[in-house]
Formats: sequence, structure tokens, C-alpha cells
Amino acid sequence: MPHFFNNFNQRQTPEKQLLSALKGGNSVLANFPLNYPLPSFYAPALLMLNGMAISIVPDSASIQYNLSRFKAAGWNFPEICFLDGSQMPHEERAIRDAINRNRIRILYITPERFSSLTFLELFVRSSVSFLMIEEADRFLPDNPDFARYERLRSQGLAAIRSLPPVVLLTAPMRMERQKLLIQRLGFTLDHQLSSREAKPITLIETALPTAHVAINVVPLWSEHQKFERLIAYLSGNPVPGRIGHLHKQNPVLIQAGDAAQSEKLGASLVDYGFESVYIVNRRQSLHRQQHAWQLAQEKPDAIIVNGNQSSQDWKPSHGLSRQVIYWRPPNSLDSLTASLFRYIIPDAVDQKSAKKNTTTTLAEDLSFMDEEVPQSFLSKVEINPTLDVLIPQSIQSREARIEALILYTREDYSHVIQNIRQNQQLSTESKQERILALKRFRHWVLSGECRVTNLLQHSIGDTDELEPCGNCDRCQSAKHGGKLIQFIQKVLF
Repeated sequence: MPHFFNNFNQRQTPEKQLLSALKGGNSVLANFPLNYPLPSFYAPALLMLNGMAISIVPDSASIQYNLSRFKAAGWNFPEICFLDGSQMPHEERAIRDAINRNRIRILYITPERFSSLTFLELFVRSSVSFLMIEEADRFLPDNPDFARYERLRSQGLAAIRSLPPVVLLTAPMRMERQKLLIQRLGFTLDHQLSSREAKPITLIETALPTAHVAINVVPLWSEHQKFERLIAYLSGNPVPGRIGHLHKQNPVLIQAGDAAQSEKLGASLVDYGFESVYIVNRRQSLHRQQHAWQLAQEKPDAIIVNGNQSSQDWKPSHGLSRQVIYWRPPNSLDSLTASLFRYIIPDAVDQKSAKKNTTTTLAEDLSFMDEEVPQSFLSKVEINPTLDVLIPQSIQSREARIEALILYTREDYSHVIQNIRQNQQLSTESKQERILALKRFRHWVLSGECRVTNLLQHSIGDTDELEPCGNCDRCQSAKHGGKLIQFIQKVLF
């Protein structure tokens, strides 16, 4: 467990804010990049609070990701376990028995499993320290997974008369979306006057490492032209005999949009001559998906074609820049912000300073809590530098860690709009929200302002102190007088 406490040598951290809020019985909206080591964020609360924590995660892949982080720190069943509907009857009985005996620290569960009557009956009889919901922005109407999470809200959460403190984990979002999210779940920000029905919630957020991102957008006419531009980007200007090889020996993630498109695009890249091409989508087994992500870590020239699966397992070797290509445009500027900043790998902490930390300083930093830290815990603590350390935002990379390329055609926009309007499962409100989000995205594509600052202005709102990035296509065209090209793009697209 000391694996998770490297960040406690800092005086004010999100980990401490979370623990203090939960100790006071308050709920929390944690709003920061999802590349943040989430197990490190809530692990201190698991240790210092009595009872079992429950984490609702989107799917089985997310469960396995979290389990792997805790297992690396020495946690196994029954301290950590999960329910996703895949357990055999005897396995589920063992989990229920562990819950009844108060032996579980954290239980991971999917939205469907949480909303089942059998689990709700078990929930109300258990001692739960706090309830956590990862990627809680899926409760918003413009999210593709809205219908699924609306059932979780109306059939699962609403069925519980008295909820424990709730921790909502989201990607960075502007204040309007934060308010909409907490209102849908019956909360209100703690600095606002609350009604009798609403419950106060504390906001925790960190700054975005904008210096690590470079964004380029290429408006194109057709799918054929888009594929040619993709090949040119991957191969650069290949010499004879080098067609089908990456120009930059950095890992590439291509967001294809859906399972069918990922298979089609992946096959086209293989036919062209690229060798290390791996496809990940919902049609594959979880084991096959994990195998593809593992291969992407071992090969610096790997190309992952993602068919709309969670990509938090995409962890190339530390120190390598990453290339993210959007073959299909994101659903909104909010989803673009969430995905881009998830892929950033901060610079490593200076190991000399990390080794200076001791159990004594850790005990001092934990003194903000009321009760004494258990000596049995402190005797086992050895601070070692790991990838779970939160990097202070003042530490900047010498170069952009993420190179994002967005391939955009007018047909992409029309196709998505048509799919939204024809989707019978969406309410009128959800359709309007998604169409409005797409229009904002198109406006951003055609805007002449810096990609990064304009993106964050629309997605998180607070960009007063941000300067133009200098790396995106808009900043580069401004240096060379590209106003005419921008005007033509607005007319054509």
C-alpha cells in the first residue's frame, strides 16, 4: 500500500482534499485529467475510513485496469474484488460472504450490476464508507452512454433512500456542465445556497498541462483523400522501399469511431504495408483487447486502431511522445478535451528528491487528520519513486507529449447528425444536446484561433491566463499569413 502514498509529501494535494471531505461526510466532484493515477487518488481514503468503498465503472476493461494497479501494490481478494456479471455462482457467494464479514476495502461494479435488486438489497445492509462513480460525465445528455447511465440514476441510485458520501470522477469540464451534472444527481456546490432537498458537494480540480499538447486539424473532401492524408502523416515522405513504415518511431492511436470502421481501416493499413497494426473494439474478447494493449507497450512503432473502446490501457513506454489520430471526429469538444489530456505522460519526478522522503515526513503530512495514523501502517511505509506520483503542474516537458491530428470532412458531420436524428432510443433533449455539441465542434474546426486555447475556452471555460500554444496549425498559419486559407475553409466546409 505505500505504493500509493508517494504524493503525500506535498502539503496540499487532491488526495488530502478528498480524504478531508469524506471524513466530514461530504460528497466530492473530482474534476481533473483522467490520466491522473486514480487509484492513488482514493487509496488513502480506503485505508483511513471504516467500511467498504464501492466504485461504479463503465465496463469490465475499466475494472481490470483498476485491479491491476492495486495488485501491483500488493492488494488482492478479498481486500479488492469486483462484480460485473461474469462470476460463477460460487465466486459471487464468496464475494457476498466477504462483504458480510467486512473484509472488503473496495468493490468494483458495473452500472447494470449495481442497479440489480439483489445487489441493492446487499448494499443497504452493508457498511459503505463512500460510493464512487468513474467517468460520471456519462450522466449528461450529450454523452453517447447517456441512456445506460440514466437507468443507473433512476433505477439504481434513486432506489437508495440514504446514500453515503458520493465521489464523482470526471474529465475537465466547464462550470455549466459541472452544475448540470450535480443537479441531475441531486447535489449542489458547497459554496452555493442549497435547497432542503439538495446535498452539498465539494469541488476538487487540478490545472491542465497544456504545454504537453499539439493539435492539428485537416479539413478534407472525401474518405479517399482522408486515407491518403493519413498515410502521408504516418509515413512522412518515404524513400523507395519504406512505404508502410512509420515516419516517427512513436506509438500511434487511431480513433476510428466504431467497431466496423476500426476493422475496415485496420485492414486497409495492413494491405498498404504497415506491420504492427492492432485492432481493439467491442467485438473482441477482453483477453484479446488486453493482449493488443500489451503489445502496444512493447513495440514503439505500434499502431492501435480503436473502435470506440476505453483506451486507458494504452500505456506506451515512458518517455515516448504519442500520436493520436481522429479518423472520425469526436462527438464534442468536451470529449476531445477528455481524451487528449488522458494520454499525457508527465515527466518523471527527480529521483534524488524522491528518495529523501521518510516515514517521519509522511506521518507529519498525515497529521491533518483527527485520529492518529496507525503505527502498523507507518512501519511498512517506504517511499519509492513510481509512476503513481502526481507531477506538479509547474514541471513542464521540453516538447509536446501528445501530437493530435483530426481528419475532418463535411460528410463526417452530416453522417453523425443523421445518425443522431434517426436514433429512436434518444430523447428529444438528448438529440438537441448532441447536435448542439457537434455544431460547437464544427465552429471550433473552422475558427482561426489557437486550437488549444480555443478548445479549452469551450470545454472548461477558464483560459484567461493561457497564451497561444504556437504548435497547432492555426498558430503556424498565423506566422505565415494563412488568413486566406482559413476563409476558404469556412466557405467550403
